[in-house]
Amino acid sequence: MKYFSFFFLFPVVFLSSCGFKDNHVEPVLVSEFYFDEDNEGWEPAYANYDPALEDTFRFNFGHKTFAAPGGDDSLTAIYQTFFNANNQLFAYIKRKIGGLEPNTSYRLIVGVDLYCQLIEPFTGDLNSISIGSYLKVGAFTDEPVNKVIQDSLSSGGTFVVPDFDTGVDYNSGNDLKYVGKIIQTRLEEDPQLLATNNADTPIIVTSDAGGYIWTVVGANTNVPLYQSIHYMAIGMQIQKMPD
Repeated sequence: MKYFSFFFLFPVVFLSSCGFKDNHVEPVLVSEFYFDEDNEGWEPAYANYDPALEDTFRFNFGHKTFAAPGGDDSLTAIYQTFFNANNQLFAYIKRKIGGLEPNTSYRLIVGVDLYCQLIEPFTGDLNSISIGSYLKVGAFTDEPVNKVIQDSLSSGGTFVVPDFDTGVDYNSGNDLKYVGKIIQTRLEEDPQLLATNNADTPIIVTSDAGGYIWTVVGANTNVPLYQSIHYMAIGMQIQKMPD
């Protein structure tokens, strides 16, 4: 069973209300990833942690089939698992997207369907907007990467940080858009689907000389949860900006 609520099922004409002139609406390119058999080119990364303590964060990434909540049918997803040992981890996945015109500006909307299941018991409040994990999306001309810096809070220690601005908690950063609080379900509960997108805040990105961009989907998290995010599907509407 596959079911999704991707934004790109909406009439494409809604994009003309986002700054496009009625007499010059560029065609929309659609990229869809359903993870039926593998990770389809998406790569995991983690930031905001001390590399000397990496084992305590229990990073894991892979592809799996699992039972659909409340039913017998199976679903497929890529999963990213981590324990937020320092209450400030940023866990993300990224992918290079091609087939665009070189050095050209595009308007991008990213849609995501996911589940999030806790792996260990947690007795705190998961409903507060100020506690939990926050989904964000963004796009870049060049590959987004991590860098290692000197940790100002320790003597001689280092810290892994992203080379882009994620924002804090449910706030968007300069480079990523906040699109929703992740619904984190406890061990004894069926996971709930989060289906969201950035249609209200489209991303403007310029392709590189080869006609590529990089897309990031990730979660800022601020509470010590051991959790697994299952990305069921990721989709994109990519539209060239009018001249």
